[in-house]
Amino acid sequence: MPEIRRRFLALTLLAALSSCGPPLVWCGDEATKERLLAIVPIGSSVDALEHEASTRDWRVSSRDDRSFAKGRSQYFGDGCQYQGGVSRYIIVAEYGVLTTSVETVWLFDEHRKLGDLCMRRTTDAL
Repeated sequence: MPEIRRRFLALTLLAALSSCGPPLVWCGDEATKERLLAIVPIGSSVDALEHEASTRDWRVSSRDDRSFAKGRSQYFGDGCQYQGGVSRYIIVAEYGVLTTSVETVWLFDEHRKLGDLCMRRTTDAL
């Protein structure tokens, strides 16, 4: 019986640890957004973001070079609005047994300067 208990505890610990995300995405969305904006601050260029994404192994899932009117709602929702320029969709983290993805959309103004950052977390289901 003690061997079964040890195996169960080891598997439970392994499952718990595998669901922990990297430190960048700890403590909720607002804390994550603050950390991301410390890395790529408002006013940064598209090139600066793409350089950081490459350096940090963030996955660029889409480069949208279309421009939408400033203030138009962006599909991420939660008050996310276009800034009048291009946008970049980047996955900054994927982790866990049921994969949790931290997706971001970086919204630039007409001068290609970062105007806003929106994010969401999604978790795969069984």
